[in-house]
Amino acid sequence: MIEQKKKAIGDHIYLVTQMVAFDALKVQTMLIKILGSGIVPIIDKIQKLQEKKDTGAVTKEFLSIIIPALANNFDDKAVNDLVAFLFRKNVFIEKNGHPEIVDFDTHFVGKPLDIWKVAGFILETNFAMGESIGSNSLTTGKEHQSKES
Repeated sequence: MIEQKKKAIGDHIYLVTQMVAFDALKVQTMLIKILGSGIVPIIDKIQKLQEKKDTGAVTKEFLSIIIPALANNFDDKAVNDLVAFLFRKNVFIEKNGHPEIVDFDTHFVGKPLDIWKVAGFILETNFAMGESIGSNSLTTGKEHQSKES
């Protein structure tokens, strides 16, 4: 089942729906290209943190690992392609209790740090799931609260 997470970042509540498997595979290969063999210990550490079921720690640790790793192996085209792919669909903000698609070009004007925080949240949602909101659609749907077992 495709799941969705929600998180407050900056002045907005973001909703991110998991990618379909093929899109997740594309992101993984992009990360491998950018991070090289460094991706393996990152995934291992995130999985160990996830076992502790402390989603706040997972998120903080995930960002503290992934952002420096991207910076250390910086290839501007590869990183820009990754970020563009992450934001192309399945990313919403909550307005008046309803999801609204994020228009990357206008939404992040003057908020460049939020781009990286939301990108980290997108990666966390797809590769380090914690507490989530179930959805049977590719948009949103607050059907039930569940925790990963």
